[in-house]
Amino acid sequence: MRRFLLAVIIIVNGLGVVAKVAGHPLALSRWQARTDGRDVHFDFSLDASAVLDLIARSPSDRPASGIGEIAAHGDKVLAHVREAFTVSNTDLPCAGTFPPTVTVDEPGGKVRFGVRYRCPTELGLLTIESRLFGAEAHDTIGDFIHVRAFERYFFSRTMAKVRIDVPQLRQVLPADVNRHAGWQGAEPPPGVFDERAKHAVRGRPITAGAGEATRLDGWGAFRSGVLHVLSGLDHVLFLVLLVIGSRSVLQLVVAVVGFSVAHGAVLALAAAGLLSLSPRLAEPLIALSIVWMAGSNVLRPEGAAKAGAALGFGVVHGLGFAGALGALGLSAGSTDGLLAGFNAGAFVAQWLVALPLALASAWLRVRSGGPQRLSLGVNLVAGLVGLVWFVLRL
Repeated sequence: MRRFLLAVIIIVNGLGVVAKVAGHPLALSRWQARTDGRDVHFDFSLDASAVLDLIARSPSDRPASGIGEIAAHGDKVLAHVREAFTVSNTDLPCAGTFPPTVTVDEPGGKVRFGVRYRCPTELGLLTIESRLFGAEAHDTIGDFIHVRAFERYFFSRTMAKVRIDVPQLRQVLPADVNRHAGWQGAEPPPGVFDERAKHAVRGRPITAGAGEATRLDGWGAFRSGVLHVLSGLDHVLFLVLLVIGSRSVLQLVVAVVGFSVAHGAVLALAAAGLLSLSPRLAEPLIALSIVWMAGSNVLRPEGAAKAGAALGFGVVHGLGFAGALGALGLSAGSTDGLLAGFNAGAFVAQWLVALPLALASAWLRVRSGGPQRLSLGVNLVAGLVGLVWFVLRL
């Protein structure tokens, strides 16, 4: 009876968790900032599901029940942004001018608005701090454009601040970026390449330190790949089932490598514009992959982690991640190693999950009877969680 009650408690708590993470963690929010004298203009595009969570946590007589009702709570959204997103220049706060409300793009699942920050002095050491989503596992990409300089930063719950030495930014890139076609050329503004400007833009941008946003170069993309796998509960849960379904070291290596290769190949194809799938289909399929793997582990324990299944579900999970490529600015033609860095980070993170679990599983196998009961319990709970996810994502 005690074991039964414990199982019930675990399942109930699991359902409470999945209700909060029914969406895929790669539904990124983003902002783009452009400078104009002492002004910095921000265009925000926030994930609508994340905004709904913010509204639900704020005091309200009538919480929003869907994306279509976000506009009615636009004042709450803007008030939260005013408090949680700050801009300062040489440690002096920049005053924000906010719109009266927000615009909701229901088909795209985005909440859009613009804010102008007026700084008291000429732009120098600019500090941008973004705590829009608090402790939630929701990430933000920030693009900063100053004349012909372009910087891209990755913000997470542990990296919320970036410092940009604006006069020292390297003026080497076009002023406009197109998500689908990569960089597009633009006529340089007057005076950018005169002798005075050449001296003004020498040097390198300040590198983000501990607790600060990551500059999204190859290394930043690697860290992003690691964080996206480790923060994706559905992805981690599938890897757990893949490990406990393996019956030998060789089977485990083949399964995880096959899963990783398929996952990376799909990302590359998506970045090249050769493969895409709507998140409305990809997300329920990811949930079903968890249900299938859990059922296979229980009903066909000797053949659960076959390479074919791992490859197939690697494609499914890769399609789920592919939706974030545009927001991250990754493309097959990237010359800065962003796509390769992201793939490498995802591969390493998968083994960070699989290897400790494999060692623990091997240790438990020396204990008679224990592993079988534990494996059965994990598979049953995981299958139920996957089923709940499937229903919620539909």
